[in-house]
Amino acid sequence: MRLKALFPMITTRDLVRTERFYAAIGFDIAFASDVYLKVAWPDDGGIQIGFLLGDHVAHPPIQRTPFEGRGLSLCLQVEDVEAVHAVFKSVLPLDVPLRDEPCGQRRFAVTDPNGVVIDIMGPIRAKQPADRSAADDAADGAAEIVCGLSRAHRRRRSARRLGVG
Repeated sequence: MRLKALFPMITTRDLVRTERFYAAIGFDIAFASDVYLKVAWPDDGGIQIGFLLGDHVAHPPIQRTPFEGRGLSLCLQVEDVEAVHAVFKSVLPLDVPLRDEPCGQRRFAVTDPNGVVIDIMGPIRAKQPADRSAADDAADGAAEIVCGLSRAHRRRRSARRLGVG
């Protein structure tokens, strides 16, 4: 079997608001009808999200219940989080302001009309050597330890799930 694409399908009550939201944050509308919407990130046809209109007879019963808006986050990993932040901030209210994380990520978040959290993150830009202090070096070392433990923990957990650890 050759997998051609993998993307989430989110059942919604409002395709029109959903389409407006994703267009506002830069997604292209790949397909739109009365019962289905597919958005895709420009320049990369592999990044797609599908939306089904809930309670419609065109969909199997298992896909008719709209998403209740809890527990789903989509992460957009970008190269220049500051530039993306400036665009998002100009068109949408932010649910999580731009902030630095201990593991070297800079992130912010918005919520789509369906309750899906869109978490946008990118690397923290390194300070130039003249701008660095001993405190910066100590913070970087602490972040490496935290991130390293986190990655090691994930590897052990995955190994246990697979029965190899």
